[in-house]
Amino acid sequence: MLLWSEVGPTCQDDRLATATPTLPLREERGEIFFFAYGGCRVNAAKELYFNKDGLAIKKLQNGVNKLADLVGVTLGPKGRNVVLESKYGSPKIVNDGVTVAKEVELEDPVENIGAKLVRQAAAKTNDLAGDGTTTSVVLAQGMITEGVKVVAAGANPVQITRGIEKTAKALVSELQKMSKEVEDSELADVAAVSAGNNYEIGNMIAEAMNKVGRQGVVTLEEGKSAENNLYVVEGMQFDRGYISPYFVTDSEKMSVEYENCKLLLVDKKINNARDLITILEDAIRGGYPILIVTEDIEQEALATLVVNRLRGALKIAAIKAPGFGERKSQYLDDIATLTGGTVIREEVGLSLDKADRDVLGTAAKVVVTKDSTTIVGDGTTQDEVNKRVTQIKNQIEVAEQEYEKEKLNERIAKLSGGVAVIQVGAQTETELKEKKLRVEDALNATKAAVEEGIVVGGGCTLLRLASKVDAIIETLENDEQKVGAEIVRKSLSYPLKLIAKNAGVNGSVVTEKVLANDNFRYGYNAATGKYEDLMAAGIIDPTKVVRCCLEHAASVAKTFITSDAVVVDIKEPEKAAAAGNPMGGSGGGVVGAEVLEAPVTADAAAATETRRRAAAFTFHQLRRRRLLHRRFALAHLLLLLQHRLLLLLLFVVVVVVAVAGRRRGRHGRRWWWIEQQQCGLGRPDRGVARLREESVSGDTSFQGGAAGGRLRLTPPIVLVFFHATSLPLPGHQVARQYIFNSISN
Repeated sequence: MLLWSEVGPTCQDDRLATATPTLPLREERGEIFFFAYGGCRVNAAKELYFNKDGLAIKKLQNGVNKLADLVGVTLGPKGRNVVLESKYGSPKIVNDGVTVAKEVELEDPVENIGAKLVRQAAAKTNDLAGDGTTTSVVLAQGMITEGVKVVAAGANPVQITRGIEKTAKALVSELQKMSKEVEDSELADVAAVSAGNNYEIGNMIAEAMNKVGRQGVVTLEEGKSAENNLYVVEGMQFDRGYISPYFVTDSEKMSVEYENCKLLLVDKKINNARDLITILEDAIRGGYPILIVTEDIEQEALATLVVNRLRGALKIAAIKAPGFGERKSQYLDDIATLTGGTVIREEVGLSLDKADRDVLGTAAKVVVTKDSTTIVGDGTTQDEVNKRVTQIKNQIEVAEQEYEKEKLNERIAKLSGGVAVIQVGAQTETELKEKKLRVEDALNATKAAVEEGIVVGGGCTLLRLASKVDAIIETLENDEQKVGAEIVRKSLSYPLKLIAKNAGVNGSVVTEKVLANDNFRYGYNAATGKYEDLMAAGIIDPTKVVRCCLEHAASVAKTFITSDAVVVDIKEPEKAAAAGNPMGGSGGGVVGAEVLEAPVTADAAAATETRRRAAAFTFHQLRRRRLLHRRFALAHLLLLLQHRLLLLLLFVVVVVVAVAGRRRGRHGRRWWWIEQQQCGLGRPDRGVARLREESVSGDTSFQGGAAGGRLRLTPPIVLVFFHATSLPLPGHQVARQYIFNSISN
C-alpha cells in the first residue's frame, strides 16, 4: 500500500514498483485529491491500436493531413496567414510553418501522434536550415500519402522504405550538381523570396551581410518605432565597462578612448600591484596606453593604477574579462587571437610578475564605456583569426544545445570584425511578432545560401529532380524498392502544386507546363503569374534548405510507413459519459469501425482494483492528515491564548501588590536602584538587571522578604518578570513605565 512519509507518499507495495515518480503538489482526479511533495503514483493504463483493416494508419494519416493542410496555406508568395490563439496577450498572426505546427494539438490521440510525426520534419529543418519548414511538411505529406496507397495494395513496407532512403540520398547528390554559389547581388533575392517577396526586408539583410561580411553575424531586435533600422557595431564588443570612472579620458562621453593600445590579458585575479611593476614601467618608458583585461583586481592594486593615471604618468584602464568560468577563458583566448597577445595563466607556466612586453596584444583602437568595451584589431592577425573561426565552427557542428550554438556564433561574429543589428519595427505588437518571424526566416535562408549555394526556387528544383529518378531506379535491387523511388518521384510535385493552388491556379496544369520546357531554370513565378527564367527573376532557394526538406521528409515518411500499431494513454472518462465506452474494440483494445465493448480481463481488473485501493488509501490519509493539522492548529491557538491570559492575570496581580507595597513602605528608605545602562529596557538579551539596595540609615541588608509578618513583593521582581517575557501583552510598555515612575518618586 502507499505509505505517507514526512515528505510525501512513498511506494512500498510490490505491485506499485513500476509507479512513475513525482506527483504535482496538488492534483484533482474526479472526486479524489492527490497531494504529495515528491511521491509516486501508479502508471496510467495504455490503449492499444492495431492496424486492423488499416484503421490505425488511417487515423495517423488523418493527423498528418490536418497538420499539413493547416501549414500549407502559408506556402508561396500568395500564401495566407494563420491566426493563433494566445492565452495571454493578443493573438499571433504568423506565416511561419514551424510556428503553426508547434501550436497544433489534436483531440484524437492517434491523430495527434500522426501530427507530431510530421512535425518532426519541420522542426529538424528549422534547426539546421532555419527555413523551408512548410515545404518539409508538404513533402512528407506527399510521401506518406503515396506510400500508404502502395502498402495498402500489399507491398512490403520495409523494402519500400529502403527504396525511399536510397532515392533521397541519390537526389541530394543531384541537387548539389544543380547548385551554384550565391553572388552578393543575389543575397537580396534569396532573403526577399523567403520573406514572401518582401524586398524591403531582403535589401536590408543583404546590406547587413555586405557590411559585416558573409562570416559576420546579423542579429535581430524588436525596434521602438514603426520603421526597420540597421546599425553595425564595429570590432569586438562585449558588455564589460571600466572598473573605475577615474580611467575616463573623455569626460563628456564618460568613456576611455585609446589608439594603438596594448592589452594585458590575465586569467586570474590581480591581488598585488607589485606584480604589475615590470609592465607599468615599460608602458611609461614607451609612452603607449595599456588596457588590462582580468578576472578581477584588488583595491590596493586598483588604487595604484588610478593614482598613476590621475598623475598623468600612465595611460591605463582596467576592465573585467567577459563571461564566467570556462566561457571567460574562451573569450580571453579570442581577444588574444584578435590582438596577437598571450593570456597569462599559471597553468601554462606564465606568471604576472615576470611578464614583459612580449605578452601584450595590440589593438588599433579601444573604446571603454561604463557598460561596454569595443576592441578594434589592427589587421595583422587575420590568419590566426581565420583559424580560430574555423575551430569555433567545428565546435558548433558538435554542439547539441541551442544556447551553446548561439554563444559560439556570437564569438565568431566578434572575431570576424563586427555585428550587424536589424531592428524590426511595426505599428502593433501582433504585426511586430509576425514581421520578426519573416525577417528571421529570411536571415536564416540567406545564411544557408552562403553556406551551400542556391538553386531555382518556387518548387521547380524539386520538380526537376523527378526527372533524375529514372536513372536511380536502375540501380535499385528489387521491384519494391523501385516502388519506393516512384513514391519519391510523385511527392516531388506536391510543393509546386500547392504554391499554384494558393495563387489560385490549377497545380496539375502548372507542373505540366513547367516540365514541357527542358530549361531547368524555367518555371512558374507565382508572384506575377508568369512562366519565365526564375533565376533571372530572382526566385531563388538556398540549396541547404531544399536538401534538408528532402532528407527530413523522407526520414519521417520511412518511420510512418513502417508503423503498424499505436499505444496511447487512456483518457480520463468524462462524468457525463461515464456510462459509455468511448474507446473500445475487439481483441482487447482493437479499434474497429464501430464502438464495441472490450472484454475486461483478470489482469485489467486487478490493475483497476489496485489503482482504486491506492487512490482510496491516499484520499483517506489526506483527510486524516488534514484533521490532524486542524486539531494541532486549534490546540496551539488555545495554548497561546491561555499563556497570554495567564501572563495578563499575573501582570494585574503584580501591579496591585507593587502599588500597595509602595504605599505601605517606610519613609526615609529608598529600596533599590537600577543601573539602566546594563538593564536595557526591552532588551532581554542583555540579561537580568543588577538589583541593589541603598539605605539612608546605612543599613545595606536587602528587605525583600517578609516584613512585619507580611510578604513584600518588591518592584525589582516586577521588572525581572517583564524582562523575562517577550510577548507583546496589552499595556506592557505602559506598565513598565508606570513602575519606573513609581520607583523614581
